Amino acid sequence: MESVTLTKPDAPGLTSINSIEAGRGSKEQNGGVDVIPGERVDVVLAGKQILFLKVDVEGFEGGVLDAAQDSIKAGRVAHAVFEYTPKQFEHLPTDWVDFLPRLYRLGAKECYICHRLKGKIFRVSEAMLQQVHDALYKIRMQTDIFCTFNVGASVADKSFFKDAKDWTPQTSLLS
Repeated sequence: MESVTLTKPDAPGLTSINSIEAGRGSKEQNGGVDVIPGERVDVVLAGKQILFLKVDVEGFEGGVLDAAQDSIKAGRVAHAVFEYTPKQFEHLPTDWVDFLPRLYRLGAKECYICHRLKGKIFRVSEAMLQQVHDALYKIRMQTDIFCTFNVGASVADKSFFKDAKDWTPQTSLLS
């Protein structure tokens, strides 16, 4: 069993994940903490154009979004997929109620819910964000959110999911 805490620095630069793992020495031997150095996404992406960013960090998606927001706002990230699991990871630091609205505030042009098992894709308008959160929370669904942030002029009017249906209050992911 492993417990992970993501440490978010106040300024760009190094961050770390503190991990305590059962059976991996004793607290006396290693202080109970393994520090795994890492860098903020904005530092790694500085000056680079990113076509596709995939984030699946088991409840720490909000921290990754914090660490990538400058790159996203600067238009250096074209598309991103985030795991969205509001019920299972509600005890972790991500603010799941604000996560979807935040994607639009950072400049998302379109966002989609991608049902992993049934192959259903729904376009999610800003007006439906709270209803999407509530529906996924209620049924404890783990899904992916695909967002388009910045696309070049050659694909500006084309959607990856042009046949996606709009999410409505009547949308069901169970059927």
